[in-house]
Amino acid sequence: MDREKIVEEVLAFEWQMFIRVNDSGGKNPLEKSLPSVGEISADFRLHRTSQLAVWSEATLQSYLRDLGRAHHIGRNLMIYKYARMGNLIPSENESPFIAKIVSAQLAWQRAFIDKHPRMMSRGRQLAGEEQGLDWASFSTYVQAELETYAEETLKLLYKDVQRYQAEGRSMSEEIYDHLAREQGYASADAAEKKQ
Repeated sequence: MDREKIVEEVLAFEWQMFIRVNDSGGKNPLEKSLPSVGEISADFRLHRTSQLAVWSEATLQSYLRDLGRAHHIGRNLMIYKYARMGNLIPSENESPFIAKIVSAQLAWQRAFIDKHPRMMSRGRQLAGEEQGLDWASFSTYVQAELETYAEETLKLLYKDVQRYQAEGRSMSEEIYDHLAREQGYASADAAEKKQ
């Protein structure tokens, strides 16, 4: 399966879970079909594809397997993520890779914000209890999302992080470059100048 197809399948699973976070209809999620490409919100697609663009194909495939397993047993990973963001439930994932990935992503995000203050002025706070635009800090959001990943996915994502670090690259920079290009800018730097 090629990368584009993997991403489309990931988006279909994620969107199905996302739209049911506040769904109290009580229907069995196994009976609900995956959404078509046209049913996925453009904003959701933009942000998630930008996030996934920095992952290796091996990490994407592993995460797709995580989503497939969760769907098969009727577990909504988005509900778990948002419950963890609000500290409503205890963590079920104590993988040592989580703290390592959060640390790297927090450093990249901090550097990106320092370089693009206007572009990031309305975003999430980096860490701590101080609430940002979307109420949970960046580190809380990343931690909660990583806790939904299986150990193999976390291991592969950490390898991606290490590769970026070894190459002197920033996942945050590349995620926001992708976002900026999709919105018609040449890069995140170009978008910052237009703010």
